[in-house]
Amino acid sequence: MNKKLFFLLSLFSAATSFSWKRSTTTDNTLLMGTIQFPRHATKSIKNLPGIRVYYHGNKITTETHDDAKSVSFTINVSNKIKSESLHVIITNNIEFETEKNTVKFLKTSPGTTYKLYKLTRKQVDVPDEHNDVLQKNQQTPTYTWDIERTLLQPDRRIPDNTLIVCLPCNYVEKLSGGSTIELPKIVIKNDFLKIAGSESNVHAQANELLLKLLDCDAIHSNVALNLEESHHLKKIVALS
Repeated sequence: MNKKLFFLLSLFSAATSFSWKRSTTTDNTLLMGTIQFPRHATKSIKNLPGIRVYYHGNKITTETHDDAKSVSFTINVSNKIKSESLHVIITNNIEFETEKNTVKFLKTSPGTTYKLYKLTRKQVDVPDEHNDVLQKNQQTPTYTWDIERTLLQPDRRIPDNTLIVCLPCNYVEKLSGGSTIELPKIVIKNDFLKIAGSESNVHAQANELLLKLLDCDAIHSNVALNLEESHHLKKIVALS
């Protein structure tokens, strides 16, 4: 890594310490995400490709489940999204905007195709069978998601509160579902292998993309969620 990149990293770290607050407080909630590949035998991929995921200045650890044909991950989000929005962008080409050797924001490269979704979490009322006011007030809130397809601004800037999933957007059919503890699922098209040409092409493209993202990896922190100490994990286990 060259000196210029080291310089960028140090400046980026200082600049993001206040704008991209790392999710380390109890005012956050763990949310699980899934990228679901087709499971039908004739349409399925044998071995899933590596997929890079970023969120809030962090490189998110993913787990690959070849049997279930899915990739899963967990992000730590601010509880402010109860009233605000979380974005999800799916693209295979991102870069960063700099000014005077300072990284200002991430953006898509010129001419890059992408799919951008705006997710709004909203609380839903759950009927209380016992009609007990005290019990109802103590219930854990239940949420669902509104999913809206949207576009980036002309400067191609990726909103700060965006989950970035790095893979060709033409592989993706839709986002669907979601719950109190789960983000809407990213559903891969049944014919994505036909789009890619072959399974070997899928892996070749994925490996090429991971190499291209090395600079972006360098300006994102590696996150290891301390699940044992998170009281939110206990909530998730109780709900699941």
